[in-house]
Amino acid sequence: MTRHAYPLSALVGDYLRAAVGLFPTIAVFVIVPVGIVGGTILGALAALFAVFGIQTALRHCTCIEVTEVALRSSSLLQASISWNKLNRLKLAYYSTRRPCASTAGSRDFPSWSARRPPLPRRVTCH
Repeated sequence: MTRHAYPLSALVGDYLRAAVGLFPTIAVFVIVPVGIVGGTILGALAALFAVFGIQTALRHCTCIEVTEVALRSSSLLQASISWNKLNRLKLAYYSTRRPCASTAGSRDFPSWSARRPPLPRRVTCH
């Protein structure tokens, strides 16, 4: 059996983003008198950051267990699926960056044969 869960170090940034969005929004709402439009906007922002914080907390307490019999997810909502009943499994990975096709040392530029300009200090994908 293997267990998989998000470590706190992977979610600290999300917790901070939720707090940095939620607390100033609530502080402005409480301290400054706002009208209906301002209150609606601040309330919507506070709700958005609160939902993001709750979603992060749910991810933090979720644990996926892989056994020889089944896949189990344990959190506030528990789910389990037996390997016998599983017809198809698709793992999708969505990267936050585009993959870089090559690195600085492996690029081939035929026109550089006679003179080679200096390579940039850092090669990145755009």
